[in-house]
Amino acid sequence: MWNELSQPPALKEYSDYFKTLLSVSGVLLGLTFTALLFVIQSGFTSFKFSRRMFLELYVLLGRNLIINLSYLTLIPLAILYLPSLPKVLAFGYYLFSLYFVKSLLDLQKHKGYIHTLFSKNFVPSSYGKFRAYFRYIYNLGFISNLFIAIYLIIIVGYPLLISFKETGNYLLTDKAFFYSTLIILFFSIVQIINFIPKFFQNSSEEIENKSESLDNTPTEELSGIDYKKERLLLKDYLIAHGIQELEASDKVPFLKGTLFLNLLIDQDGPEAWFNVNIEAHNNKHFEIREAILDYAFKLFSLCRNSMIDINSFVISFHISSGGENSRRNIFFRSSRREINTIFSNEKNPKSAIMKIKNKHFDELYRDLG
Repeated sequence: MWNELSQPPALKEYSDYFKTLLSVSGVLLGLTFTALLFVIQSGFTSFKFSRRMFLELYVLLGRNLIINLSYLTLIPLAILYLPSLPKVLAFGYYLFSLYFVKSLLDLQKHKGYIHTLFSKNFVPSSYGKFRAYFRYIYNLGFISNLFIAIYLIIIVGYPLLISFKETGNYLLTDKAFFYSTLIILFFSIVQIINFIPKFFQNSSEEIENKSESLDNTPTEELSGIDYKKERLLLKDYLIAHGIQELEASDKVPFLKGTLFLNLLIDQDGPEAWFNVNIEAHNNKHFEIREAILDYAFKLFSLCRNSMIDINSFVISFHISSGGENSRRNIFFRSSRREINTIFSNEKNPKSAIMKIKNKHFDELYRDLG
């Protein structure tokens, strides 16, 4: 059986196949662009909230399809008109493999992001970007991960096996390209067939997962976005990424005291407002300030990476320390654009937070170095 798999039947003449493939891939490429335009231009009115999240899902799916169909268009052309340059053909295959693997994993990562929001799975807040990337994929479950592995082995590895068995090296032969393009053709057709049905399935899933708690939520008239739903989705996202204090009904330990975090769900306007109540005992003011800057950085970073339709965030700290009756305030307001700009250029959490323009420090915490 192994020999049959590694040495499958061959065609006597491949040129007619690759000529036909050119026509088929051109038609499929047109269908893909049409489906993408439908979803992007008019289809997203089906979603009640977080359209950005679902828009990115279909952008990533479309990118994977376009990479596949571009390969199915360019490789036949190269084989028909550059048959004497096997190294160029092999380079094209390896380049496609890199783009294919990256686009497929990006797509699965985003599916995992959505699945994490609509399930009890989570991503630990201590995870960096790299570990979080693969944790999203892991959250899809064993069956999905098994299929991802099978896709990668068959689409990327199988043509290399055929070439190696045929010639003893990894320069792809016509036979290997035949099976490579055939596999990708079937893979792309399945994706295209599922494209629009999957769109409506995601729309239904969104409604089913949120309808019980959001039946009586009004919709914003001007923007068409229900910001209460967006804030609820943001809350789910933050809890799934380690901000468990949002789920707690009581205070949680913080420094030598306690912290209580509240996201104002019912407020008006396109803004996410967090109130953070801190009771600090026997802490120096400098230590409290440093801990608050770290916490603000963590919260802003997660908000920045969320895919909700809210782009303005407020974190208001209310601090009591040393048995004081009155509370001191530290306040930050920022936009997603400002956070992206600052956090992309400044890696130090405290320095990044201090570059936010709209901020206020109580005089007790203002000039502490």
